[in-house]
Amino acid sequence: RCAARARRHRPGSAHDADAVAALWQRTEGWVTGLVLAALSPDADDSPADRAGAGQPAAPQGGSNPALACYLADSVLARLPPATVDFLHDAAPFARFSAGLCDALGPRRDSRSTLDWLARQHLFVKPLGDGWYRFHALFAEHLCARLRHRDPAREAELRRRAAHWFVANRHWPEAVAQALAVGDDALAARWAEQFSQRAVETGEVATLAGWLGALPLRLRQRSLRLRLLQAWALAFALDLRRARQTLADIEADLGAARLAADADTPGECLAVAAIIDGLSDRSDAAIARADAALATRPAPGGWTERTALVARTFGLCSAARFAEALACDSGSRAAPAPLYLDVYQHAMRGLSLITAGDLDGARQLLRHALALAEAGAGPLSAAAALPAGYLAEVLHEQGEAAEVAALLHGRDDTAFAVAALGSLARFCTVSARQAAARGDLAGALAVLDRGERAAAERGWPRLHALCLAERVHLLCAAGRLDAARGAIRAAVGQLPDDPPAQPNSRLETWLAWQEAQATLLLHGGHAEEALPWFRRLATQARGAGFLYRAARMQLLLALALDACGAHAEAVAEMAALLPLAERQGLAASFADLGAGLGRPPTAPSPALALRDEARRLVSAASGIDPGAGLSARELDILGHVADGLSNKEIARLGGIAPETVKWHLKNIFAKLAVGSRQEAVRRALLLGLVGGAPRSVPTLPPVRGVPPPPRAA
Repeated sequence: RCAARARRHRPGSAHDADAVAALWQRTEGWVTGLVLAALSPDADDSPADRAGAGQPAAPQGGSNPALACYLADSVLARLPPATVDFLHDAAPFARFSAGLCDALGPRRDSRSTLDWLARQHLFVKPLGDGWYRFHALFAEHLCARLRHRDPAREAELRRRAAHWFVANRHWPEAVAQALAVGDDALAARWAEQFSQRAVETGEVATLAGWLGALPLRLRQRSLRLRLLQAWALAFALDLRRARQTLADIEADLGAARLAADADTPGECLAVAAIIDGLSDRSDAAIARADAALATRPAPGGWTERTALVARTFGLCSAARFAEALACDSGSRAAPAPLYLDVYQHAMRGLSLITAGDLDGARQLLRHALALAEAGAGPLSAAAALPAGYLAEVLHEQGEAAEVAALLHGRDDTAFAVAALGSLARFCTVSARQAAARGDLAGALAVLDRGERAAAERGWPRLHALCLAERVHLLCAAGRLDAARGAIRAAVGQLPDDPPAQPNSRLETWLAWQEAQATLLLHGGHAEEALPWFRRLATQARGAGFLYRAARMQLLLALALDACGAHAEAVAEMAALLPLAERQGLAASFADLGAGLGRPPTAPSPALALRDEARRLVSAASGIDPGAGLSARELDILGHVADGLSNKEIARLGGIAPETVKWHLKNIFAKLAVGSRQEAVRRALLLGLVGGAPRSVPTLPPVRGVPPPPRAA
C-alpha cells in the first residue's frame, strides 16, 4: 500500500499491480525496505517514466538514498571494518560459501564470520550445504558501495571466484564469472569442459537448457559447444531444435563461418545419426552411423560411441540382432562415457527383448541399470532408459513387486528424457499395473500422457503401442464403445501396410493392427479377427520379432477358441508353452485374455487354454501338476515366487532355514527343475502360484557394478 500511494498513476491499474508485485519481490517482504523504497525520491515518478513503457520498476538498493542511508548508518557503520570488507567481497555473487569467501580475501575465518552474520540476522540467509546468499536489497547496496569505492575490485573478485568455482567443479558458475569479466575465451573453454562432462553423465536436459542460455556470441564461435548443444537437445527429446541446430552448424561450416578439422564431418554425422534414431528413423540412423564410422573416428571416443548407439538401435529395429549385440567400439583405452555406455547396453537389451530372449535381456538391462545408478543416481536420465525396458521383462516374468519398486518415482524423468522404446514400455507396464490394482482411470491417464508425448514429438510408434494397450484395457473392462472411439480417432494417423523390410515402422504397424484385431475379437467378431492375428504372428515371426510373435500367437489361440476351433486353439497354446517356460512368459496369459470370459466371473479363456495345454505338456514330461506337492511345499513355492529368501520364508513359516532348503530340494525334483527361477516359471505356467504377492520385497541395494554379461 505504501508503494501504491507513492505512485502518481491511477491506483488499481495494471502498472500499479505490477509495480507492487515487483516491489514485494525485490524487498522479499522486508517491511522497512518496503517503506524506504516507497519514500525514495523517485517514488513520485511513474513506472513508465522510470522503466520504459509497459515495464514495472523495481527499487534498486544502490540507487535509493533513503535505503542506502539506512543500511550505511544503521547496519554497516556498526560492524568491524574487516566484516564490512568481507561483505563487500561476497556481494557480487548470487551464492557464496566459506571456501569461496576464503579464496576471495584471502582469509581463513570465513566460516565463523558467516555463522556470526547468520545468527545476527544481518541479511545473510543460509541455503543449505554450506551455501549462503544476501537479501537482494542488501546485495545491491553492497555492490553499489564496492563499485564506488574500488571499481577494479569487483573484476578481480570475479576472476578469483571463477578459478575457485572451476577447482571445485562448479562449472556453470565459473563460466558465468568469466563472462562477467569479459573473458569469452576462458568462458568458452570452461563451457566446453563442463558440457563434455555433462554429456558423459547424461545430464542432457540440464545441459541443453544451460547451453541455450549462454550468450549467442559465445556459442556461435565454438563448434564444439554447438555440436554438444545439438546432441543434448536430441537426447533431451527436443528433436525439432536439435535438427535446426545441426542444420545451422552445417550451413556455417559450408560458408566457412566456422573452422572445421578432420574430425568435424564424422562428428556431424554421428549427431545426425542420433537425431535420426531418436526421431524413430531407424534406416536413416544406420546409414548415417555407418557414414560417421567410415570417417574413422578415434576408437572409444565421443563420436564413435555416439554413432554406435544410433547404429545399435537401427540394427535392432531391422531385426539384425547378432550385429546389434556385436556393435561395440572394441577400444578399452579409456572408459566409455557413462551415458553412452548405458545407452549402448540398453539398445542391446532391447535387441534381446525383441528377439524373445527375455533372460538375456534381463541380465543385460540389470547391468545397465546398475551402471547408471552407480554413476549418475537412481532417478537420473541414464537410469530411466534401461528401467523402462527392464520393467517390461520383469512384468512379463511375473515379478510385479519388483516392477513397482523399479518404476516408482521415475515417471517425470521417463517422460522428459527416455527414448521412445523405453517410454512406451514405461507407459504400457505402468498402465497394466494400475489396471491390476483396479485403477482403470489411472491406467488410462498414463496412456493419455504417452499419447500426448507421441503427438508432441512426432512418434507414431509410441502412439500405436499406447493405443494397443488402451484397447486391451478397455475391452477387458467391457467398454467397447470407448475402444471403438480410440480406434476411429487413430485412423489416418498410423500405417495400414507393413514396411518392405523390418525397421522401427514395423512395430508401429504390428501394434496398430493388434489394436483393431483385439476390438474385433472382443466385439464378437472372432472370425474376422482370426486372419488378422494369424497374419500378425506370421509377420512378426518372419521378421524375427519373436516376443511380439509369441503374444500374437496367444491372441491367435484365443481367436481360434472363440471361433469354436478348440482343438486347434489348444495346439497353438501347447506350441507356445515351451517358449513361455524357457523365457518366463507369464503376464501375457492374464493381460491378453482378460475380459473374454463369459460370465465375467469365469476364468479367462487364456488361462483355460493354458490349463489344457499344460496337461499336454505335463503328460509328455511325466509331471502331475500340483498333485505331488504338499500344502507346505505349495506355500514355500509361493513365497519363492514372491522373491523371499530362505531365511525370510523360514521366519514366516516358523521353521528352520535348513527345513526350507529340504522342501526346496523336493520341489525341484517334483517339478523337474534345477533352480529357484526355473521352479517359479514352471509353477506360473502350471498354475501353482499367482495372484497378489504375500509380501512386497524391496530391491536390493547396488553394492557395486556387476561385470558385463556374456550377452554383451
